[in-house]
Amino acid sequence: MSGTYPTSTHEYANEDSTDLFADIFADFEPHNTTDGSYRGTMAKIKATELHYQEVFEQKLVEANTNLKRDRIRVSIKQTGNSLQLRATLPLKPGDASGGQSQRSVGKKKKQYDLSLGIPANLEGLKTAIEESYELGKLIARHTFEWNEKYLGIKSREKQEIKSIG
Repeated sequence: MSGTYPTSTHEYANEDSTDLFADIFADFEPHNTTDGSYRGTMAKIKATELHYQEVFEQKLVEANTNLKRDRIRVSIKQTGNSLQLRATLPLKPGDASGGQSQRSVGKKKKQYDLSLGIPANLEGLKTAIEESYELGKLIARHTFEWNEKYLGIKSREKQEIKSIG
């Protein structure tokens, strides 16, 4: 597997989480508060959170750039507080039309955003990168099949409702 991907991406995907967090605040200088007041403390916390968010967004862009460079046909996007994988996949079971428009009738593939329950933080990003490579392999080999993992929580709930009725 190490020969499959360029070294930089492979190292990043398997990087130890302590290394991932070590350089986050290396160049960050928070506001100095001399009074110790609530306002000063909150300003420091807010500045730290903003820096963390900037680093996260930078790492997300970097991850998508690496995926594109490696010709993995999956991208990672943030929706709210979670990460989703975006890819063009075979139609879901029960999604026979592929969409409402006339153009999409007869198409065998459609772009989907897969929610795998990955949180939008640096550890979640690491997981999303690993999942992207796994999904990319399935797509490249034409062996992708919809299973419970990729169908998501809503489909599981629908299946449970059907079995009760």
